[in-house]
Amino acid sequence: FVREKKQDVSFSASLELSPEFVSQTALGRIPLIPNYSVTKSYASSEDEGKSPSSRIIVLENSQFYESISTRDGYPDRVKIIAKSGGDKFEAFYEKPFREGSSFFYRKISAFSEGTGNRFEIEYSDIKTNIPLDRKVFSLDVPHGTAIAQ
Repeated sequence: FVREKKQDVSFSASLELSPEFVSQTALGRIPLIPNYSVTKSYASSEDEGKSPSSRIIVLENSQFYESISTRDGYPDRVKIIAKSGGDKFEAFYEKPFREGSSFFYRKISAFSEGTGNRFEIEYSDIKTNIPLDRKVFSLDVPHGTAIAQ
């Protein structure tokens, strides 16, 4: 992805899907609004009276509200709402995969209500800690190109 301009956050005030937002979300990272305060944190209503398996955390700054839902300790949904205009982003993180110290999501999707843009990525046949074939990194360098060592 090409970054058009450097920003503190991966989306603009108009809540358009930027390349940075897409790449960060696709990597399974949870986007956080800048300069936020935690305004609420509570157990899901379906968990009342028992140990909560899901929680919701609400963040707020001068431009946005953000809710982060977790299930069994892992984020599974992020919703960001612009205070002016009410545009919304939603990202869904499904099928957590953990093996040793590796953790990521097998399925990630995001949707911008304002623009209608969406993406979905699903990983399959996951293998971790396998040696890579050195040929994967071969590169034909034009004659005379300086190579930094």
